[in-house]
Amino acid sequence: MKWEIVLQAAGVVVAAVLGVSQLLVRLPKSRTTLKHDLEVLRLLPKAHPQRQLIEKQVQIRIDHVYGARPRFVVHQWPDLAIGALLLFAGVVWSLYLRGAGFSWWLVLSGLIAFMGLGGVFTAFEEPKSPKRP
Repeated sequence: MKWEIVLQAAGVVVAAVLGVSQLLVRLPKSRTTLKHDLEVLRLLPKAHPQRQLIEKQVQIRIDHVYGARPRFVVHQWPDLAIGALLLFAGVVWSLYLRGAGFSWWLVLSGLIAFMGLGGVFTAFEEPKSPKRP
């Protein structure tokens, strides 16, 4: 039995399971957060100075959850650029090293590629808090 194939398959399975779990967790959490924001907005007096900020955040969440705008919008261009560069460099380096057999440098190049993939994914996420004027 070739352990290399087993380890590669295990890596793919783990990545797939984690990816699916992130997708399943993300949408209900957005709706729960939206519900809490609407509750805060309802209890907040109309003259409160932060009310407009909360209304804007609620509108952003409604658009995000119910799809009033395109799903794939780049919110953080530096993350996309650095992530794409790391992903490309890690994949190319991994392919170069793979021909020589196993090496710890191959593990490092794979980790660099995964870091780049993470950077690309975070580029499409909205910032956690709105920017204040």
